Amino acid sequence: MTPQKDVQSGKPTWRSFHLDVFTCSLGVLGAQGGPQAHMSVFLDTIVVRRKHLTEENLIELIA
Repeated sequence: MTPQKDVQSGKPTWRSFHLDVFTCSLGVLGAQGGPQAHMSVFLDTIVVRRKHLTEENLIELIA
């Protein structure tokens, strides 16, 4: 389960992935609340916006 590759360079965008995980886990992006709130922010940021992981991969990592 690696982040998807960057379109231009073809290399995984690890730096961007780690930065997104860090900011999501701190609640910087508005995840104030319990696990459900954090899950929705991770889903929106990492899966929908950045497309680092698929939804299935994210759920597997969190489980």
